[in-house]
Amino acid sequence: MRYASAYGHAELGDVLKDLDFLGVVGIQDPVRAGVPVAVRKAQQQRPIRHADA
Repeated sequence: MRYASAYGHAELGDVLKDLDFLGVVGIQDPVRAGVPVAVRKAQQQRPIRHADA
């Protein structure tokens, strides 16, 4: 796979060579007020069966 930039083209393997993985960063948003109830309702529903399924 080739990688293109404003500086030209390079093979992706060459671009990713000799890199060190430093870690993963994540964020967490607070759950909105109605979400837990909506998830519980969805989990309790029967699957919908279509005639062509």
